[in-house]
Amino acid sequence: MPVSIKNSDIFKVVANDLDKASTMAINRATATTVARMKDRITEKYNIKRKDITSHMDIIKANKNRKEAKIVIPHQPLGLIYFGARQVKKGVSYSIVKGSRVIRPHAFILNVSKSSDKQQVFERYGEKIQKTVLLKSGKNGIRNRQRIRKVGGMAISQLFL
Repeated sequence: MPVSIKNSDIFKVVANDLDKASTMAINRATATTVARMKDRITEKYNIKRKDITSHMDIIKANKNRKEAKIVIPHQPLGLIYFGARQVKKGVSYSIVKGSRVIRPHAFILNVSKSSDKQQVFERYGEKIQKTVLLKSGKNGIRNRQRIRKVGGMAISQLFL
């Protein structure tokens, strides 16, 4: 008994396979691009690969959308990602491998209750008198400067 396949059935099967193959190729090219970008950044700058990955989004191609996107925000990363550590004179960090810089008046704080979320802050501006409630229940006056988060470079700047 002979088996006959219509031409349109063959074309559907081939077209479906071509769609899968092109989607896989786009996603593979995107993964290769991200890996090369990480290699290029980490060979010059003092940042870990996992920190680069955690600050970017990769949108893969699928059968309905035949494009992939690598989304990199333009916000600067905190100095904590560049090997910052507390020293007597402030905070020492290294953006470019092999050169360490000390930032005076800076300090490292835990941002959340868990100790793994740390950031570098610095004091700036004029001292401000502020009335605060002390542990003893009395009001006290503190002279403090304002603080701000210190940023390093954005991933998009590192890739240039």
